[in-house]
Amino acid sequence: MAGAIPIFVEHFASFLGPEDEATIATVPPRLVEWITARLDRFTLIHGDYRPDNLMFMPDGSDVTTLDWQTLGLGLAGRDIGYFLATSMAPATRRSHEHELVSAYYETLLSYGVDDMTFDECFEDYRLGVAQGPLITILGSVYATAEPSAESDAMFAAMITRSCAAIRDLDPFSLL
Repeated sequence: MAGAIPIFVEHFASFLGPEDEATIATVPPRLVEWITARLDRFTLIHGDYRPDNLMFMPDGSDVTTLDWQTLGLGLAGRDIGYFLATSMAPATRRSHEHELVSAYYETLLSYGVDDMTFDECFEDYRLGVAQGPLITILGSVYATAEPSAESDAMFAAMITRSCAAIRDLDPFSLL
């Protein structure tokens, strides 16, 4: 990831504020510790769980998740952390994240998860927001064949939103 950061920052300089660049710089030194945090709670995760990887039935009855090449092991909170951090404007996320993580937690319980408290779930969510820079930077630099105005706008929104979430939720303080 460290090699991709200068390429990313140069390409997205017009979108990034100094606080975003400073936040991005905090990720690589903590990456190994973050990826391996709380191994006892690992599960299968999508790894790139965002709205454009979801397809909804017209009547809203069902949703299908696409783009499974980043399937891996990690804290379940990484998917919801990444989703909320990259998909919502910071003010909207701040206003609704507790309610959304609570609904997520209740859903986990309804599917039989019985060894996690809400506080643990919320901490896993906080840790999960650090997924944003990782996937956004690597995806932009290495997986985007031909950048376009649309892809640049998407990646710019994802990185600035996830940087705001990292500043708000301080995931690395949990390590």
